Amino acid sequence: MKARFKLSVLAVLALLAGCKGEDAVEEPVDFTQATYTLYNGGQVSVGLAVVNPVSQNLTIPLEIEGPASDVTIIPQEITIPAGEISGGTVITDKSLTEGARLILSVNPPQGYMGGKRGTTTVIYDPREALDCSIPGTEYSFTEGMELAVVLTGARSNADFKAEADLLIPVYYTGDGGQTDGSNEIIFKEGGFVVKKGSNIGYGHLIRSHTTDIERPLTARIGIADFADTRIRSAGQQVTVNIPKTEKKDK
Repeated sequence: MKARFKLSVLAVLALLAGCKGEDAVEEPVDFTQATYTLYNGGQVSVGLAVVNPVSQNLTIPLEIEGPASDVTIIPQEITIPAGEISGGTVITDKSLTEGARLILSVNPPQGYMGGKRGTTTVIYDPREALDCSIPGTEYSFTEGMELAVVLTGARSNADFKAEADLLIPVYYTGDGGQTDGSNEIIFKEGGFVVKKGSNIGYGHLIRSHTTDIERPLTARIGIADFADTRIRSAGQQVTVNIPKTEKKDK
C-alpha cells in the first residue's frame, strides 16, 4: 500500500513538472526598429532588445534572407551583455543594387522567442552615405556668424555634389554647469544647409533669446548623425565661446 502511494505521488509530481515546463513563458526578443535604411557605401547599426536585463551574456543568431554577400555584417550574431537589455551589430554596404532588401530574423535560444518585431527589413537606399566635418575646432560667437560643414561621399569622396538641397542636423551641448551656453545659441536655418550641386553647407548662429549673459559661456556643436543614418561625423564637436552681454549705459 505504501509503495503504491509513493508511486502515485511521484507520478503526480512528474505530471506537475511536465505542466510547468509546458506553461513556462518565453521572453520575446525584438529588433529595435521595424525597418532600417542602409545608404550607398554606408553602414547601419541594427539592434535587438529584451524586456528584462539578462543574467549572463545572451547570444542570438541571425537568419538572413536576401543578398547577404553584398554586405558585411560584423558580428553575424547579436550578443546582449550580462545586466543589459539590448545589443547590436553593424551592417556595411559592399555592392548592393537599387531595390535590394535584407530580411533579418532572430533564432533565439531556449527561454526566448521572436517577439512581434522578431523580423526586420534592411532597405537599401542608392543615395550616397556622407561623411561630414566642420572646419576648425573653436570659435568666438558673434550674432549671425557663419559656420561651414564639408561633405565627403562614401563612394565619390571629395567629388560629391548634393543631388538636392540638404539640411544637415546639429545638436548643442555643454558642461551642465554655470558656464554651459548650449541653450543660448541656435542655427537660424535649423542646421547646415548644403545647396544642390555643392559639397559645402553653411549655417548662421544667432542668440536663442535676448536675456543678458552675465558671464562668459561655452557651447559645443556637433553633427546629429544619430538622427540620420546617411550622415557620419565621427563624433566631431566644435567649441563656441559666448561672451557676456555688454550692458549699455542708461
